[in-house]
Amino acid sequence: MVEERTVAALHPYFATLTFNPDKFENSSQAWLQVSSHTNRFIQKFRRTTGFDVHYLSAFESHKSFYPHVHLLLLLDQESLNPKPYVADHIRDPFRLAWTHGHTDIQQPYRGGIAGCLGYVLKYIIKTTSANRLWTRILSGQETQQDAQGQPHKKPAYAAWHYVPRRHCQCRLTHCKLTYSRVKILNWSRSMPEKLRELYIAGQSSK
Repeated sequence: MVEERTVAALHPYFATLTFNPDKFENSSQAWLQVSSHTNRFIQKFRRTTGFDVHYLSAFESHKSFYPHVHLLLLLDQESLNPKPYVADHIRDPFRLAWTHGHTDIQQPYRGGIAGCLGYVLKYIIKTTSANRLWTRILSGQETQQDAQGQPHKKPAYAAWHYVPRRHCQCRLTHCKLTYSRVKILNWSRSMPEKLRELYIAGQSSK
């Protein structure tokens, strides 16, 4: 199979990152580190490739109770491989950047605006407060007001996953006294703007 490297506008990719239980003391530890590990992974992927990377990440619990990460990536790199396969110059550094488990990256069969926004809407439905992301995509800002009634932008927080923390004394992983919360939907600052551009482009092409 012949692969070519081309730089175009922005191209969507769907990806999954898993956590290997052998690398963590328990599932709570993995959940408490999922956000930082994902952020460092994105930074490493950007740094080692030089790609323009915009992302939306969603954390879900596996049946093993360990988290896994769903990613919608918008890259300035196009893969000319048949869908869903991804060219080596994208797939290989993606795999090398994640050291905590397995990875999978694919081109969506439904590309463009339909595939991207369909993926986003899936998680907006799951996490109701994430409709603020959808507002930012459509309008370019959040329609929130401060105490004086003036409109302003707020950080777009999504739903939380509550993670039990282990007590040093009792070694319990289900103690009701110490819980930490992990945001389960996150995105790069540029992602709402890029999705809005895709949305506008899709509307104008109809």
